[in-house]
Amino acid sequence: MRLFGWSPIVPSRYGNRFAYGHVREEGRDLVISGGIGCSIMPVRFGVVPEITVIEISA
Repeated sequence: MRLFGWSPIVPSRYGNRFAYGHVREEGRDLVISGGIGCSIMPVRFGVVPEITVIEISA
């Protein structure tokens, strides 16, 4: 669930830090997608289903 680009409830000890999007930390890149399905409740708010394609090149 995302409201105005912010996730009010994130079931993670890292909170919103790794909730969604591209994160660059200590010279490393991490991409967190919105996913394609649901978890416990069959409801999605503010996040469209997505499949992320990442191309790695030299």
